[in-house]
Amino acid sequence: MVLHITILIYCLLLCYCSGFYTYPSNSSDSSITTENTIQESGSENYSDLPSIPETPSNSASVVGLVLGILILVVGGAIWGYFEWNYQITQKFLNKCLNVVIDAPPIIDSGNNGKLIFVAGNLQVGIPFYLQDPFLPIVTVSEALLLKRQVEMYQWQEETIKDGLKAIDYKHVWARSQINSSHFKSNEAHHNPDWDPKLQNATFSCQPEAFIGPYRMSREILKKIPIREKLRLVHPTPIYDSLNKYIIYYDDTYYYLTTQEAVEGEYKPGIGDYRIKYSVLHIGTAVSILGAQDGDTLTRYEGKLLTVESGIISADKLLERKLSNRRTKQYIIRIFSTLLLLIGFILAT
Repeated sequence: MVLHITILIYCLLLCYCSGFYTYPSNSSDSSITTENTIQESGSENYSDLPSIPETPSNSASVVGLVLGILILVVGGAIWGYFEWNYQITQKFLNKCLNVVIDAPPIIDSGNNGKLIFVAGNLQVGIPFYLQDPFLPIVTVSEALLLKRQVEMYQWQEETIKDGLKAIDYKHVWARSQINSSHFKSNEAHHNPDWDPKLQNATFSCQPEAFIGPYRMSREILKKIPIREKLRLVHPTPIYDSLNKYIIYYDDTYYYLTTQEAVEGEYKPGIGDYRIKYSVLHIGTAVSILGAQDGDTLTRYEGKLLTVESGIISADKLLERKLSNRRTKQYIIRIFSTLLLLIGFILAT
């Protein structure tokens, strides 16, 4: 219905704009006719009277008309295209609501090609491990992600305004390089270059994962939104030194330094690093809508493969998709209406 009304309004606007503009009659011919009539009807000659200034060129009006019609065409095309797609998507999702079935505990080959709803916790077939390849000080098992966060101990320049303006320097743990070349006293407060191998990084593993009897394809695993908070990996005393660095640790961080601790107590120095690791373990709850293809799920009719974290019903998953598409369509309608309004104003 909305599509039909849109097409009707668009056609009416185009018809109105194309019929609104008419070229003016030849003013010079009419002036000559009027002048001759006056001279014939009276004895006085008014040909020497000041002439009325000619009207400006109509080129600006023509440009406005053409530009307005062009914007009308573009706005109508955008609106019509997305409205048509929205109607198709709406019908498809409503159809999915009627045909979706819950996944049985045992895979039924008769469901191949049908829309299946699967929900549960991710599990893996065989044990696997994740490790930092540059700093093998952390090894975790049954995890999807291992995240490394790195900070360096550096000088930081501060301007103090307490009566008189003064410059102060202090030590800070920073997540990025502080450029000390711009310091007022850069020779006494120099920050070393950041080790390119010690950057923030995320390591992942793509094991063979399952929800019940269904195997999760790589496409499904990539679609899983990571909304669960990563858990801290508490340091353990595995190495005393590694890759030119001496390693110390506490409950949260590993500390990498090139200086020996004084009397066995570590105190950070400029250029030292501290590293924190966090992990996302297997067991994340996932809800999936897709077509059964053997022991896995693919896109239903080449269109629909929805993956969300958490246990969410099939109806709610489809309603979310429809709601998101509806919101997008409202934005497109507003934008297209503005285009049509601008085009109409220019054309008239």
